[in-house]
Amino acid sequence: TTASTIKVADLEDLNTSELTSVDTNLFFAAETPSNGFELYVYDGTTTTLLDVNAGFGSSFPQDITSFNGQAYFSAQSSGGSRLLFRSDGTSVSPVTGGLVVNYQGTDVDFSGPYERLSVEDAVRRYNPKLAGADLWNTEFLRAACDALQIHTEKSWGAGKLLTELFDATVEEHLEQPTFITQYPTEVSPLSRRNDENPEVTDRFELFVCGREIANGFSELNDAEEQAERFRQQVTEKDAGDLEAMHFDADYIRALEHGMPPTAGEGIGIDRLVMLFTDSPSIRDVLLFPHMRPE
Repeated sequence: TTASTIKVADLEDLNTSELTSVDTNLFFAAETPSNGFELYVYDGTTTTLLDVNAGFGSSFPQDITSFNGQAYFSAQSSGGSRLLFRSDGTSVSPVTGGLVVNYQGTDVDFSGPYERLSVEDAVRRYNPKLAGADLWNTEFLRAACDALQIHTEKSWGAGKLLTELFDATVEEHLEQPTFITQYPTEVSPLSRRNDENPEVTDRFELFVCGREIANGFSELNDAEEQAERFRQQVTEKDAGDLEAMHFDADYIRALEHGMPPTAGEGIGIDRLVMLFTDSPSIRDVLLFPHMRPE
């Protein structure tokens, strides 16, 4: 309800920013006249300069955030690479020690640049027999799925069938960070159609070690088209598709009032933690005890 200035010796004239709280501690970065940039923690009484000798360079810490009782931030290491660091309020250490993370015996290189493949191109690459085929022919795709014993439904169109082929034959091969783009419109009910090809959307997913880590797309902001997409989803749900969406009338009403061009991304934090901690099962990193086995 009120704000006050914290007077701390030797820090009153420093340029500080990027404040975040973890439990009862306040973390912040500060620019000093003599030492460049440093990271401090304030416990309500005193301010302490954190130990930054564990690979932390002199670049300004960015994106300070908190998770599970620790502060996390990115900064340029003494070796010149930008890394992720963490602090428990007494010391600072790199999260992984570098841009290569070993997960279940596989070295995953996050240094980039990451490969980019469309859903269609990825299916062609990992299914040589389909390299020259028409992957938007519904009957051909259904036959290809049947040959691989992939379950299909009569109501599925080419976009859904192509996605099922991708899920069954491509995902497991995507060990290194890979962006998969141009997801079919049929399986992307909230995504904006691509200007050049209306069969696909401006959507991507990031895969690492055969798992989806992130999903992002340009939002569909046309109220009439979104309503039609919802109606298609309702039809699919009624036909037994458990993943299909319901008709969201409130969302349509909001779109009718207007929404500017928008894009968003969702990152699976639990799967990232699996990677960084070399955990084979997602149950090992979930924060909800009732979802863990006794």
